[in-house]
Amino acid sequence: MNKNNNLLSQLYKLKLFGYNYINKFDIVKNTNEILPNNMSELDIRINNCNLCELSNNCKNKISYFKNISSKIIIIVPKVLTNNENEILKNILGEYLGLNIENVLILNIIKCNISNTKVNNNIFDICKDYTIKQIDIVKPKYILCFGEIYKYIVNNKLDIGEQIVYNNSKLFYFDDLSFLLRNPSNMNNIKNTFYKIKKEMEKN
Repeated sequence: MNKNNNLLSQLYKLKLFGYNYINKFDIVKNTNEILPNNMSELDIRINNCNLCELSNNCKNKISYFKNISSKIIIIVPKVLTNNENEILKNILGEYLGLNIENVLILNIIKCNISNTKVNNNIFDICKDYTIKQIDIVKPKYILCFGEIYKYIVNNKLDIGEQIVYNNSKLFYFDDLSFLLRNPSNMNNIKNTFYKIKKEMEKN
């Protein structure tokens, strides 16, 4: 396992530097199919991951936050800043009547690098961990903040739009950092949250 991870890490580094393979292929295609089917074993895999250059400098990998048994998954690009955590807490409380402790928060990038800029290749490498976590939890609702939804589904979505993903209802909203800078945009999403709340109350 370690030998394979080291080999993949070197190949990814070469790819990031602009090297192309003679026969082009997708290294990360279908990797979630061979990932563990329970969260505990998946945590171990994530903590020992060294598939990209971020892992070389990351001592603290974050698999998930809050309630693992929740039927609502919040997906964000990477570990939330204090301000992003606070606005998410306010959104959940005001619009859904939920405590942030009662949802499951997944960040696509598992390395704790909240203040580091990440290129798209890293999201491609790391996304399968999150996809597998969704498969394991089987939530009723998936709320994606930011365009990271593109790493989970192929559809082009509008703000507040809903699609069905593996029997879950998936929604796309503005990035939390964007909402912090543009609080007026909350008006564009609150009606969608109220609809979600009504639906949750029926269940």
